[in-house]
Amino acid sequence: MGIVRLPTLRAYWSPRKIYGGNSVCGSVMSRNRFETILGALHFCNNDAKDESDRLFKIASVLDSFNSTVPSVFTPGQCLTIDESMIPFRGRIYFQYIPDKKHKFGLKLLKLCAEGDYTLRVDLYCDRVTERCGSAAETVVMKLMSGFLDCGRRLYCDNWYSSMSLVEKFINRYTDYVGTFRKNRLGFQKAVPERKLKKEKWKLGNSKMALHNKVPRQTHSFLHIYLSWD
Repeated sequence: MGIVRLPTLRAYWSPRKIYGGNSVCGSVMSRNRFETILGALHFCNNDAKDESDRLFKIASVLDSFNSTVPSVFTPGQCLTIDESMIPFRGRIYFQYIPDKKHKFGLKLLKLCAEGDYTLRVDLYCDRVTERCGSAAETVVMKLMSGFLDCGRRLYCDNWYSSMSLVEKFINRYTDYVGTFRKNRLGFQKAVPERKLKKEKWKLGNSKMALHNKVPRQTHSFLHIYLSWD
């Protein structure tokens, strides 16, 4: 069902040719039995639940996915972190992001590799017990755990970029490429105050370079060049 998408759940058991004409699901079990199992699906022991973890009901599933994928798939050099929305308005922290197709829902943060492979996921629930900097920095370091210190390159947008994160990546043998906000703490002194046209300036040293690569004045392009001495 995750690969073959049909408009409704019932369509997977339909004999109509418009839905394939051959119900594979029906040869395995009846639709009523599937719906009964789906309604009773449970992944945790409520008696031993962690009150501080808002995602305790599915924590074991997320942990299993995050530990299994890296053990069976080795990604290439280039990785990226992005987010998507899972439509949801239930009794848990959900977000409103007007630019997304689904404006209300759970914010899913993903570490992805080339070829559309997802390596690690994290549901943002606005409650982080152990931080290593800002919320965005904590997310990046958590998702990149196990992929640092091996010469990889991470691509991110401006929500994640910060000078403190850049410095950590420099010390962890990892390239960082992404946009950043010029008013973000740590970047103000590095960026010229006067307005400059597209691709009019480049700043940097042996380990970091800032490029004005986009026509908007609120974002610029950041690329860390690392020298492994």
